[in-house]
Amino acid sequence: MRTLLLLPLLVLVGCGSAGPNTSAVPLTQRDCVEAWNGEGNDEGRASVARSDFKVARVSPFIRISRFEDPTAEELESEGCSYLFHTDERYLTLSGTRVGDRIRWDRRATISGPWTSEQNAAGDDQARVETDGTLASLD
Repeated sequence: MRTLLLLPLLVLVGCGSAGPNTSAVPLTQRDCVEAWNGEGNDEGRASVARSDFKVARVSPFIRISRFEDPTAEELESEGCSYLFHTDERYLTLSGTRVGDRIRWDRRATISGPWTSEQNAAGDDQARVETDGTLASLD
C-alpha cells in the first residue's frame, strides 16, 4: 500500500470525505488545538512539556491511501498535525480522526534541526504552555 500525505503541516487540501474515518464536517485548526488539549492525549502533552518547545504550527490534514491494485478503492482519512519547534530543532506529531475523536496511538514522529527555510515556510499558531497544552497566538 502506498500513502500520499498531502502537505499536512501547511494546508488543508479538500473538504469532507467519503472515507470511513471521517466526519461530514472537516476539521479546523481550532478543532486540532482542542483535540491536543483534550482527553486521551496525556502522553503527547507530557512529551512536549518535558522539552523546550514554546511554539507550534497546527494543521488539519487529509491523507489518501491507495493499494497497488488500481481497481481498489481509495481510503481517505483526516486528522491533525502538530509541528513543535525552537530556533534549533523541531518535532512533529499527529493524530487521526475516528468518528468525532482523535486517535493518538498511530503517531509518526519526525524530528531534526530547524532551518531558516522551515521558519520562512509558515507561521506559528499556538504557544506551548508549561503543561504541554496549546494556547492560540490570536
